[in-house]
Amino acid sequence: DKKQDELLTTILAGVGCYRRDGVRTSTEGSWENKNKAMAVAASAAATIAKGRVENGTSSEADGSNNSVANGAGGGNATTTYERERQFRRVGVVGERMMGVARKLVEQELQQVMTNRMQILPKEIVDDENKLYRTLLKDDEFRLWAHAKQMMDGKWKYHLVTSPIPNAFVSELLPQRIFVTTRMLEQFVQTDDEMALVLGHELSHLILGHVSNSNTLGTFLRTVEILFLSLDPTEGVLSLGFMSLLAGSRAALLAANSRESEAEADALGIKLAAMGCYNTRAAAEVFDRMQKHDTESGEAKAEEAMASSGSILGFLDSHPPTEERYEYLIKASVEENAERYSTTTCGGMRQVFRELLKKEKEASGGGGGEEEGLKKE
Repeated sequence: DKKQDELLTTILAGVGCYRRDGVRTSTEGSWENKNKAMAVAASAAATIAKGRVENGTSSEADGSNNSVANGAGGGNATTTYERERQFRRVGVVGERMMGVARKLVEQELQQVMTNRMQILPKEIVDDENKLYRTLLKDDEFRLWAHAKQMMDGKWKYHLVTSPIPNAFVSELLPQRIFVTTRMLEQFVQTDDEMALVLGHELSHLILGHVSNSNTLGTFLRTVEILFLSLDPTEGVLSLGFMSLLAGSRAALLAANSRESEAEADALGIKLAAMGCYNTRAAAEVFDRMQKHDTESGEAKAEEAMASSGSILGFLDSHPPTEERYEYLIKASVEENAERYSTTTCGGMRQVFRELLKKEKEASGGGGGEEEGLKKE
């Protein structure tokens, strides 16, 4: 509707995209029809590349950079293929991550409800209305129930043409994942890395960090206003405390943000593992962002902010640190696809075993390999 359209325009402008034709959108479950288009674009790109090599005009031969590397347009097949590849990565990885996120939320919600019903009096458990009212008072139940509401529905995945690296979900416009082309060109190089980034963003939504941050900020500003209204000196005392109050609010919000980032890192890598991605390899995207943030320096960051106004990138709202990267590396030892080989990744293991069996049979390995596979 009109309101959603206006919200979308505002969100896109926030990442430096002011043209609606700079956005490509896929809807959950729509990727079955896009494989042919991907193959056509790949074939065209290969044909052009072959022609350049035969004519001695390839980028390697003449030392020039192609349009994909520069992020330029031009509409040629190589650029079209690169954009289609990015579009597919956002949609396909997004769909898989949404699937495991829903599964996790449903499991956690069911577990909380089961645990509470085991300890509640029988007269409450047997009365649906009383049980419902009791559970609504439970913080953990409300957290996962709200998360389920946010996860439900058919999601959309947006690839946004933008010079600002970012990936995010928004409570203002729910059931949508946004990833900018610059995020893919500058930082995210593989599906594994895309999964970890999206897992982190979905975790913020699941854990209610956006709502909590807004609530805390509103509460602290309300305290400031209340203090001003009660000042018996008609503003004289308030002037002396305003800077202190503002500084305290900033410090509390920063501490809340650091805690939220740590929680999203922990749940995000779990979701990526449940999605059967290589979490150890995926963590490299945070190392890449941390090194870029360090090498760019404060001067470049200030220059970028001055030139872009209020536009914020992924690194502004998710400051990467070496500690976060080290945490993800350690967490990947436990949170990996192997841990979920009998649950969410069970189908992948079965496919692997069938392929391996056929390969061994084709190479004359005989029929004893099935026994070996069962012993794993």
